Amino acid sequence: MARDVLLNYVLRAQASEPIAPASRAYLHNVLVIAKLKDSAEAGLYEITKIADIAQYTDSTGVKSLFDAGMTKIYLAAVAKYADAQALIDTTPYKFFTILIDPAFEFEAIPTAVTGFEGVVGWATTNAVLGQEFQAVATANNTAFVEPVGTTGANMYYAFGVLLSGATWRNQQYIGMPSVGATDNLGMAESYFEQRLSFVLNSLEFGNRLAFFVNRGRAIVAPYIYEEFTLDLQSWALTYINANMPDYTDVEAAQLQSHLLKKANTKYVDSGLVEELAIEIAADQDNFVMSGDIGIAEPKATWRIKAQIQQGGINE
Repeated sequence: MARDVLLNYVLRAQASEPIAPASRAYLHNVLVIAKLKDSAEAGLYEITKIADIAQYTDSTGVKSLFDAGMTKIYLAAVAKYADAQALIDTTPYKFFTILIDPAFEFEAIPTAVTGFEGVVGWATTNAVLGQEFQAVATANNTAFVEPVGTTGANMYYAFGVLLSGATWRNQQYIGMPSVGATDNLGMAESYFEQRLSFVLNSLEFGNRLAFFVNRGRAIVAPYIYEEFTLDLQSWALTYINANMPDYTDVEAAQLQSHLLKKANTKYVDSGLVEELAIEIAADQDNFVMSGDIGIAEPKATWRIKAQIQQGGINE
């Protein structure tokens, strides 16, 4: 039904539909590369029920993703690890995390997934290979050291809790489903110094996530950086579409103020990062403004080193 003629006479308005924000759902999606069951057909499947996992793989650790709170995962069930690349190249599904099941045997570190820039997690019993895996400079790799015979349940559970959360948290010392790599303090210190993710077995407190990192930094870092980049792009697109700014210093300053306000509210005020900086200037050419954007490294506090002094305490 058309608007009343009097309304159109008083104020002739034409609605302009803004561009919707970009979807961030893929940041919480995970793909598992698991060994194909003998009776199954290789493929990349969307899994929404724990019971369906057993149709494609004998891996029992994968279900820990659901135990940790995930309601959907993607599963690349393949006979050989290398076969997963072709499935990933053609899938319409989007995800930012790939987890490699420990059922695959590697003499060296797993080869990178071509074209993938997200986080790759691997559960391994070999700490040396684990160090090499996460030391790859061009990749966001997480090496999870586990005991011999591992199903990867601890790796899956840790990532499941992280990805199913409403906000990005480092998951420090949460309870874990399986026995971890060590109950020895010296070995735990060694894993910590090597920046390997691992579970520590405590007689009193059970199996606890003792360290969970990505390439030697907070596990949340790559996710926050990706979301921050996506937000900036989305905010800039929406602003330019709605305001159609001219190429002037004033317009550049207004865009900078808009982006900085949005970013501070979501990332600094919420505590995701300590600080950030955004500078936009009209000094490139008639079509391209220039910008400098910096975001602080997300932090995590896993341990406290303290010296206790006996006596002589004055109140």
